[in-house]
Amino acid sequence: GQVFEATLYAVSPRGTVRWTRHLDQVSKWNYPIVGSDGSIYVVGQYVWAFDSDGTLRWSMRTRPAEFPRNLPENHAGALGADGTLYAAMGYDLFALRASDGDTLWVGPRAPDAGWLVPPTVSVDGRTVYVKNTGTATFAFDTRAGVQRWALADPFPNFPVFGVGPTLFGSRLL
Repeated sequence: GQVFEATLYAVSPRGTVRWTRHLDQVSKWNYPIVGSDGSIYVVGQYVWAFDSDGTLRWSMRTRPAEFPRNLPENHAGALGADGTLYAAMGYDLFALRASDGDTLWVGPRAPDAGWLVPPTVSVDGRTVYVKNTGTATFAFDTRAGVQRWALADPFPNFPVFGVGPTLFGSRLL
């Protein structure tokens, strides 16, 4: 199997490396997400959360076995203003409390490891949008994970991998 390893660097505005952290099951496509308090999150095959000084806050390093195994580069997250980290991870969609990693809710399992990334949180923080390859774009209530609506894919027999939805003003693209 392929080994995925990466190094997270915290660099000062003057270019000095403040700290580094080795991450496994992360690829070059898994980007860091920085919270308003300076905490850093990385969603790969696992989820990593660090304080701004590089101290590991928490991690999620146990996941159900998958066949076929999906790849970390197909995983990403979005951080809500309320401190919830939404992690689209192939087959799985999680809402995690960013402060401690507790699972708030779990979305439906994608039949084809097809949650497209990243998920997008509405401006008012009440809805998270995520696209599933070949089925639909979904809107979930951020508090309970209840599906608000789904917009069927116009080409369900032709699944296309790509990126998830994004907001442009009040429009979902």
